[in-house]
Amino acid sequence: MKYTMLIVCNNDKLNTLLTGLFSEDYEILISTSENFARRMLVERRIDFIIVSSPLPDSNGYGIVMDYATKIPTIIFVSHLHYDNVYYKLSEYSAITISKPTRSDVVVQAVRMLETAKGSTHEKKKDKPLKEKLEESRKINIAKMLLITHERMSEDDAHKYIVRRAMDLRVGKVDIAIDIINKYHKEV
Repeated sequence: MKYTMLIVCNNDKLNTLLTGLFSEDYEILISTSENFARRMLVERRIDFIIVSSPLPDSNGYGIVMDYATKIPTIIFVSHLHYDNVYYKLSEYSAITISKPTRSDVVVQAVRMLETAKGSTHEKKKDKPLKEKLEESRKINIAKMLLITHERMSEDDAHKYIVRRAMDLRVGKVDIAIDIINKYHKEV
């Protein structure tokens, strides 16, 4: 059974790109407005959401705030609004990506969401597992930031975090938190 991905985007070029990237692995549904996307979310089982802000009828933040805690969500925003949107939506567990971006960054973000989604179905009451997942999520976010801001590959970002943790004799999650704080304080 394929996962279903809802793409909420009013840009034909981006819709075509995302469909090309993910149509082999996902059933793709496209909505060009937030209102239509909300109807689709009520009528269908959706496994992942990608929103490209702005939309014709909204900035797209509302749908993210309403669904990201239940359905893994990525939102693309202009680099001019990235910091404000990140801070506004970070509590909802959405991944915020600055536009323009590279397709490999988008693929990496979706793969991270897949991993998180698959992991959360296993033993929800296992506290150590929850802690490990949270640490893994932070490390993955830090890797994504290094990929985006430092133009590293995923492998190089991973090696950087491991090497830095060993050099400073701290955990990888501590390095990840430092990286997250560094890039989200920059303007």
